[in-house]
Amino acid sequence: MMTSTVQTAYEALGGEAGVRALVKNFYALMDDLPETFALRMMHPERLSGSETSLFEFLSGWFGGPDLYVAKKGHPRLRMRHANFRVSPAMRDQWLLCMTQALDAQVADTDLRSRLIEKFSQMASHLLNSPDAAAGTVSATPQHGDNISLNLSKPRTIMKTAHDLVTAAKARVQEVAIAEAEQAIREADVLLDVREADEYAAGHLPGAIHASRGLLEFKLSSSPELNSRDLRIVLYCKTSGRAALAACALHDMGYLQVKSISGGFDAWLTAGKPIVKPSLPAFE
Repeated sequence: MMTSTVQTAYEALGGEAGVRALVKNFYALMDDLPETFALRMMHPERLSGSETSLFEFLSGWFGGPDLYVAKKGHPRLRMRHANFRVSPAMRDQWLLCMTQALDAQVADTDLRSRLIEKFSQMASHLLNSPDAAAGTVSATPQHGDNISLNLSKPRTIMKTAHDLVTAAKARVQEVAIAEAEQAIREADVLLDVREADEYAAGHLPGAIHASRGLLEFKLSSSPELNSRDLRIVLYCKTSGRAALAACALHDMGYLQVKSISGGFDAWLTAGKPIVKPSLPAFE
């Protein structure tokens, strides 16, 4: 009697060692490729936790031990990524890293193509935002491209303020000015992260001042602002400082942070109310 066995992707990749190697190469590429700078900024400085989570998820997804489900339950990928801005550009940067990692490790062209197709479907399923300003890169190499890993000395990338703000906006949730009042009503805290003189010249009703440069210190020293479950809305003059501030709050563990697109200037242009200090009368 003949028996046939279907080899899983987990087995085809070499089991645990092969999946770990794929994940390690994936994150090494994310660290090294200039094209994936915005994607890298969405991740923690240390990637060991991300590597562990991706390895455990892929282990089960590839048909091996279901490590992620055993530890954390159903993956619920869309829900777990809801606090991240997953745009087509971010999806394509993620796929660029995975495509190159697979290209370097998987010699079987049929298996590689099928895995890239499955990863593309999964990544597209997570989309929750229109494309960001970071630009889109091709996820699939062109025929004849010579793709190789560069895991030697990391490149030094010179970053401008614009680069940092663009990457920050890819990580945070911005609300349009038309939706800002509703977001503020639902928030626990409204923070103005401009400088003190800007705040004094006029600010949104109910806003607490916490300049961008001192934000982390103010939150850490204010017991009423310590809860990481606080619903926080931020704004600055336009939106750049608020995006950077929102990233800082994410890194501190705050889970529900939004920034107002266009900031104070857009609020003022829309004719919405502001608070100005009253001047003393000398009569």
